[in-house]
Amino acid sequence: MSVYMVATIKVHDGAAYQPYVEQAMASLGAFGVEVLAASDQPTVHEGALAHTRIVLLKFPDQAAFDAWYQSPAYRAAKPIRLATAETGFLVTFEGLA
Repeated sequence: MSVYMVATIKVHDGAAYQPYVEQAMASLGAFGVEVLAASDQPTVHEGALAHTRIVLLKFPDQAAFDAWYQSPAYRAAKPIRLATAETGFLVTFEGLA
């Protein structure tokens, strides 16, 4: 069953964050991931959103997410994100079909 990943992020240094984007995007290809959406300007209809970048990815299954998240390519990119941005949350959940 497909698994979706949603992350909210507040980027503190866009120029220093860009290598993370490039490396993270390059790391997705081997895992059958679809980038469904990414936005720095979401429209909030209810509640408050402290982290304005939202990313939505679709993985074939939880095992594919786990393999990607633990992959050497993503593990090399992750410290850049941690140093240049704040993550509100990063969650995965199964789709309905």
